[in-house]
Amino acid sequence: EKLINRTEAGALHVTPAVASSLALQAPSVTAIPGARFSLNSVEIEMETRADSVVLVTQRDAPGWHVEVDGLPQENLLANGLFRAVAVSRGAHLVVWRYRPWSFILGFVISAVALVALILQRSLRRSIRPLSPEP
Repeated sequence: EKLINRTEAGALHVTPAVASSLALQAPSVTAIPGARFSLNSVEIEMETRADSVVLVTQRDAPGWHVEVDGLPQENLLANGLFRAVAVSRGAHLVVWRYRPWSFILGFVISAVALVALILQRSLRRSIRPLSPEP
């Protein structure tokens, strides 16, 4: 079943879930003013009167991770395209961060290469060739 799909790209909405597997109430739509978007994160301070699904109408991609009140949650896929997360009734801080595994792997490889380069240069300086005695 569809959660919602009648919004402008990048708009943010809360919808009580229509998915019976989430056991939540019938749908309604509420825009959330004050959501903060950056290149690699979306941060939302919100309060709901019912168990809901927060839907960000931006395309989902591997590497997006979501936390609700600092705890990792399952990143849901709404309409096969958008990022969503289930939240319980009440006040919450929802944060999506973009941390693709390829970036983390590249960072680790670069850090190891930098340490190896520093070690190689420091060893080269400490080991000097012996000069022949006259």
